[in-house]
Amino acid sequence: MSERQAISEQIHLIEASLLPAEQLILTSDETPTSKLTFEILSKDSTYSIHVLEQDHSDTKETTLNKFQFQIRSTEMNREEALGWQQWVEEVIRDHGDEAEQTGYPLSTMIIEHFLPLLQSLTTQPEPNVQPKPAREGQPAKRTTYRPGHVLFSSHHLLAPSKRKNLVALSSQLGLVGFGKVGYPGIIFAEGDVDDLEEFSREVKSWQWLALRLRVLEADEKASRSDWEGRKGKWEELNKVGEAVDYLKKIDKEHLLLDVGIGSGGHKA
Repeated sequence: MSERQAISEQIHLIEASLLPAEQLILTSDETPTSKLTFEILSKDSTYSIHVLEQDHSDTKETTLNKFQFQIRSTEMNREEALGWQQWVEEVIRDHGDEAEQTGYPLSTMIIEHFLPLLQSLTTQPEPNVQPKPAREGQPAKRTTYRPGHVLFSSHHLLAPSKRKNLVALSSQLGLVGFGKVGYPGIIFAEGDVDDLEEFSREVKSWQWLALRLRVLEADEKASRSDWEGRKGKWEELNKVGEAVDYLKKIDKEHLLLDVGIGSGGHKA
């Protein structure tokens, strides 16, 4: 089977994996010398996947390196475009070898990583975090505190609406922590355990792609003063290494390392 025939077979596999709202469109002509380009669109999203065959002369080059992958949207600004470019580079780096070993690297990469992403970027509005009124009979001030922390990971964290909701929710609950944007997404917060449990319930209700609660626990070694001075402060980080450094400063880097994030590779 020629290389072009192998690629054509993988495109058929991708087409067979599409949802009814999705469509694969070949944007290149079918002459033997033309470079293959195609895009995957969804009626439910303003985002699309674009795959472009690049010039290559090295016959030993991997299949995935012969293609350029892009995430596009008519509503995307420059900052978000750079974030998606980083996401693509990290996905190829982290999962490219595994995809090549299947013998169907192009279809494997698209089906396992890009299609789930497209399906998560629907036009359904993100939940808007609103301040919640105090429950009747609830004391104005809490008299007991149990310091703790929570850690989530997700497939990615890029959409401005998601990031805005994290800032609003952490401020509403008086938590301190960070959101690591890009791929993978990481969410960490410290505060009172009751507030962390409410934070966890709210975040899980957003149903982000591959969202996983890694840790939610009280920290017997911590005291209220450890985070009270930073209360409500939420940071955005761009790299896994920055997330590890953040946690290292508070002697909690093991929370990431124990789940395989930041230890030479990451699991989302």
